[in-house]
Amino acid sequence: MKDKKFFLLCIAVVILASVLRLWRLGEVPVSMSDDETRLVESAYSIWKTGKDLNGRFLPLAFPISGYAFNPVAIYLTAPFVGLGGLTMFVARLPFALAGILTVILVYLLSEQLFKNKPIALLAATVLAVSPWHLQLSRFAYEGGMALFFYTLGTYLFLRIKKKQLGFLFAALASFILGFYSYSGFKLTLVPILLVLAWYKKDQLVKRQLVLIAGAIILAFGSLYLLGKTQGALTYGGSLVFFQDTNQIETAVELERRASAAPELFKRLYHNKLTYIWSVFAHHYLYAFSPQYLLTDQEASGIFSMWGRGQLYYAEGIFLLFGILALWIKKRRESAFVLFLLAAAALPAGLGPEPITYTIRASFMLPWLVLSIGAGVVSLGTLTKKATMRWGLFLCVGALYAYFVGGYLTQYYFDWSRDGAKYYSKADADLAALIVQRRDTKREIVVAGVAPMTFLHYAFRAKLAAATIQRIYAEKTIVVGNVTFKDTCIDLAKTTPTDEAPPQSLSIVSAACFDDKKLKIPLKATEIIRSQEQIAEWYVFAT
Repeated sequence: MKDKKFFLLCIAVVILASVLRLWRLGEVPVSMSDDETRLVESAYSIWKTGKDLNGRFLPLAFPISGYAFNPVAIYLTAPFVGLGGLTMFVARLPFALAGILTVILVYLLSEQLFKNKPIALLAATVLAVSPWHLQLSRFAYEGGMALFFYTLGTYLFLRIKKKQLGFLFAALASFILGFYSYSGFKLTLVPILLVLAWYKKDQLVKRQLVLIAGAIILAFGSLYLLGKTQGALTYGGSLVFFQDTNQIETAVELERRASAAPELFKRLYHNKLTYIWSVFAHHYLYAFSPQYLLTDQEASGIFSMWGRGQLYYAEGIFLLFGILALWIKKRRESAFVLFLLAAAALPAGLGPEPITYTIRASFMLPWLVLSIGAGVVSLGTLTKKATMRWGLFLCVGALYAYFVGGYLTQYYFDWSRDGAKYYSKADADLAALIVQRRDTKREIVVAGVAPMTFLHYAFRAKLAAATIQRIYAEKTIVVGNVTFKDTCIDLAKTTPTDEAPPQSLSIVSAACFDDKKLKIPLKATEIIRSQEQIAEWYVFAT
């Protein structure tokens, strides 16, 4: 009977995780971010034509607008959008499913590690309602997929038996898939495998260690080749991992100029190595700070909500209780968890700007929720009275209900509005307007577009993949009666209506009017505004 009740509780947690990740998935976030659109359009192109947006056949790296996307998330998304169509719900569905499966994996991982079902169940429950993981799971981007594969790889590695290769092959395959799911996780592959090898050293023989070393060589060797042949290492026009040498040299030079020390000491204490170390230490340690975990998250409206931590306030106490309880009762397992927690934050410290802790440090999540689950269980040891224990657990449940309700209220009612600008809502609104008007005989000319504006239109208009490939090859954006121009109109000499053909719509970015001290030369027919009622696009009818 107890086993049946426990199983029903596990099913309830999976249902809860599913509802929180699938409900209104196509509505919140309110539109597709630039990264989501790049990834999803690449996946759609692969499914429909076997080529990426640049016309390359079945590539293993996807450089788009100076950013290299990884292949795994794109190839896994391809059948969803290829068969289900280009909608926000379908585009985000594989990532939501990966999030649900990660909740299940955290239960299995925790139970495998501690042989304690209550801790495992609570760890899975904490992840199911985690703001951090919900943000990852409802967003069509690589990080959530990488987290799933690394968690799967860790679980499979823990199941390795001496001289057996089955689980080891499966674990290493999962890690390779995670490695090629998200660039930030590449930094953690070696540290994680070293920690796992240390923990399982009694079950590993020489040929298994050779296989692990071979997997590491395969991962980084293939990455090097793909970087040379397909641009797999590009990030915003630069290579990843502290490769912006101009920025480093400039910072060091400024430090030396500001110092009054003798030249020898300037060179000793202000150089590239000291600069890189100071940046790394600041970024790395911030991932463990109470400010990041409990109050402010990060200054990124895409991956997180301002004014809210990655954990609920009460979880800070449960986390400390859990770490202490595990250290006292299961010293070796506790050290294993802490080592992996330390390794998981490395991408936040070593990766390029802008820092995005929510995704880069997301492998911290399994170990944080496991410790929190252990902390909640340890509360029951504070008293021997059953009624008192149940009272404590009811209080914990009430706290979670309150905090989760507050998060969901903010997420669905406030952040869906306030965070719209981070999800390119203005470009989505522009695309919707063009789709609505494109069937008329009027020419539509859009001026002052950003590099991603056309791709947002392609997603909304469900353009054929071959059409997008042609436009990327020709470098001119003309689709039927719609023309996109990346240049602004010279408003000092002409007007939007003079630049457009007769009987057409001229749509001009508000950025074309910025810093020019010019008024709108004639009254706009329509104005597309942001959620904050700031003008984004002006529409003129000729």
